[in-house]
Amino acid sequence: MHELINELVRYHRKKASVLTEIQRLFPAVEKENSNARVALGIHFESFRSGDEKAHHRNEELILHELVIAKHPIHARIERIAEEHIVFDQSVQRLCAEISGSIEEPAIVIANVEWFLSQYDDHASNEEAILFPAADRELSASGWSRIRRDWIDLN
Repeated sequence: MHELINELVRYHRKKASVLTEIQRLFPAVEKENSNARVALGIHFESFRSGDEKAHHRNEELILHELVIAKHPIHARIERIAEEHIVFDQSVQRLCAEISGSIEEPAIVIANVEWFLSQYDDHASNEEAILFPAADRELSASGWSRIRRDWIDLN
């Protein structure tokens, strides 16, 4: 795989460990442990980070190059940019839910579980469809254009 795709995959692996940490907090959150809820909020904040936004932008650069190259785009992948917007909105709402004390723990957990499943499904589709298509179809000049606008992650 191209080095830039490998960078995106490494980021997915890093996020997968955050997803696991979030899931480990569920039992304590369910017991209304306020420290667990704070920890959940801290982990969830990582989905609002500059690295997250840069990662999504980098994926969209690849998608854009595939479109320019007139490569047929799988219907699931056409929605990547839209899903990134929905994730951002969902994260903002969930961060408010997590930090607030209004929502019942079971509701917070259910909403976070929904988000985690959507996020994981999204990343899996990128790795199974978008990244292999880009690796196979993009030319050296396409990768050069991507590199020019690429945002390096911290």
